[in-house]
Amino acid sequence: MKIFICLLTEVNEAQSKANHHFRPNAPLSVTTMAPPSNKNHLPPPFAPTRLATRAKNKDARPGTVDMPKPRRTPAEMQAIRDQQAHDKQEKKEKQEQALKTAADIEDEQRQEDIERAAISNVHKPPVASFRPPPPTKLNLAEDEIETKKRMFMNSS
Repeated sequence: MKIFICLLTEVNEAQSKANHHFRPNAPLSVTTMAPPSNKNHLPPPFAPTRLATRAKNKDARPGTVDMPKPRRTPAEMQAIRDQQAHDKQEKKEKQEQALKTAADIEDEQRQEDIERAAISNVHKPPVASFRPPPPTKLNLAEDEIETKKRMFMNSS
């Protein structure tokens, strides 16, 4: 115990000399700690705690940026290309069928118009068509009239 008090005295003297407050007759200052209280078992709020990951980063994979992209096998790529070619062919066939259906409807409407014109004896200018209309009685009659006119003009 005497050794401990002597050491404390030396420490106090060194501290007081460093602080320029040397008091030779000053009592020794002994610091005592308060007994720990059993009321609060939590650490003080300023004490560092263990590092934790943020909740939004719980499932984050930071290495995925640097990872190579997954590659498909040659068999998978061939299957994909075959499916794409098949889809392209189907699309082309549907488009051709739609165009053919539209052309048939237009042709039917033109034929109806020609028949109505023949019945009403109204002369309409010919309509440009991708398919020439089949010869009708009206066309044959007009051809005969034009032929007779030419013959009459040539004879006079």
